[in-house]
This record gives sequence, C-alpha cells and structure tokens, in this order.
Amino acid sequence: MAEAEKLSEKKKSSDRQWIKNWPESERPREKHCLLGPEALSDGELLAVLLRIGKTGQSAEDLGRQILTKFDDISGIDRAHFEELRAVSGMGHAKAAQLKAAIEIGKRVRMQNVRPQHFDHASKWRTFIRKTFTC
Repeated sequence: MAEAEKLSEKKKSSDRQWIKNWPESERPREKHCLLGPEALSDGELLAVLLRIGKTGQSAEDLGRQILTKFDDISGIDRAHFEELRAVSGMGHAKAAQLKAAIEIGKRVRMQNVRPQHFDHASKWRTFIRKTFTC
C-alpha cells in the first residue's frame, strides 16, 4: 500500500474517534435531543455526561468501557471514586460528573416517594421492593 493510502486510512479511522464526525443520527447528544433519553443506550447516556473520550477513544467508547468494567450503572454507583478514576481516560472531573449524576437520580427517586397507607403487609413489601431495589 502506498504511503498516501496508509495516511488516508489512518485519517479515516482517526476521524471515527471523534463523535462530531459521526452522522448526526448516531451522535448521543443529538439523538437525545431528537428522540429523548429513553432512546439512548447506557453507553450513549454516559457519553453525554462524559462529553469527551481520550486519545483514540470516543466518549461513547469510554462509556462502554466503564460499563464493561462495572457491569452496569448500578455497578458504577457501587464503585469507589478511585476505582472510577483508575479507568484509563477518567480523571477527577469525569468521575465526579458520573457520581453526581447518579446521586441526582437517587435524590429524584427519593423525592418521588409519597407517604402511603399500608393496610396490608403485602403493600408494605411491594413499597420496600420498589423503593430500595436498584
């Protein structure tokens, strides 16, 4: 392969790393705006929060890497701050953003818990399961 072709191929693969070079319909932020957050995968949601990846890796790739390491969003919640920071591409700011976003979700969930009347033990068990199950 000629040197010019090698450089061209390298440029194409390099361009793919930048979400801004993706078709708009595939970009997590734009997809969120068009279709709502429900339409995004966990990796895409993390990409929206992370904003940027690292050299050679898009924000979505980094989000998927984090999900692979911690299994799911609940795993990210259970992870210690330093465990998140140990992921290549994660610094203080990105780890703090993820932890803060998860905490906001928890607080919203708790604020939506309304006082209820429990006239039977099964209602109490159902309430406890819904409230404390991740």
